[in-house]
Amino acid sequence: MQKLLIIDGSALLFQSFFGMPRKIINHKGQYIEAVICFTGILLKTIKALSPSQVLIVFDGENKLDRQEIDENYKANRVDYTNAEDKDNPFAQLEIIKSVLNYLNFKWIETENCEADDLIASIVNDYKNQFEIVISSADKDFYQLIDTNVSIFTYRGKVSKLWTKDEIYNKHGFDAKYFSTYKALTGDKSDNIKGVKGIGQVTATKLIAKYGNLDSIYQNIETIDEKLSNLLLENKTIVYNNYKIVELHSKTNLYALPNCEYTMPNINSTLILRQLDIM
Repeated sequence: MQKLLIIDGSALLFQSFFGMPRKIINHKGQYIEAVICFTGILLKTIKALSPSQVLIVFDGENKLDRQEIDENYKANRVDYTNAEDKDNPFAQLEIIKSVLNYLNFKWIETENCEADDLIASIVNDYKNQFEIVISSADKDFYQLIDTNVSIFTYRGKVSKLWTKDEIYNKHGFDAKYFSTYKALTGDKSDNIKGVKGIGQVTATKLIAKYGNLDSIYQNIETIDEKLSNLLLENKTIVYNNYKIVELHSKTNLYALPNCEYTMPNINSTLILRQLDIM
């Protein structure tokens, strides 16, 4: 079975921009520190995983449908519309795209949905044809982990490949219940508030015993009074959270092209010099 590597391009852009300790300006006056880091991590990730095909997915400037469920969803995110280039990760995105084009890597930018949902759709459509690895630090993708699906988190020497067994050993429940876990505990990165009084330990115990959210509420009478009252009082919040964190994996959102590639035989620095970026 061939291996498809899907890179969460937007997450890698932010990791590259904020992970560099200093600003770097090239001879054209362009900020390029994120470009350097993005290219380096991309090539190191491919080298580590040895996929047969690679696709990079970026978020487009789409309306966030999840804000119709909760207006506070991602309301904590910075608006870069009027930010100066030195403070704006998106100012380097076009240069990054030019590098990807030069290296003949397939990339797409979403138009009608968030990148997470498009990636989920690709996974559900093609996981029986490919071994799929998603490279991202976004834990929302954990819910997609399956026999043929894993998540790779790049952190240099401490990079991690999350499989079904790894998730179970870490959290004590199957990866498919991760959306239920986040619905109960919330997610600060997306400004999603969980149920006050239900932390990671309690959520894990509920999931380990009952499974998904519906099953927890169907068995509410078997849960101790204090906890069951918390769950009932916050039922609307919990289910709204679930609608937000669950990836909308509609089928056939994207027809996967041939994403085969040729690994460059030079390092990222030489690539950027060839493109007159450095």
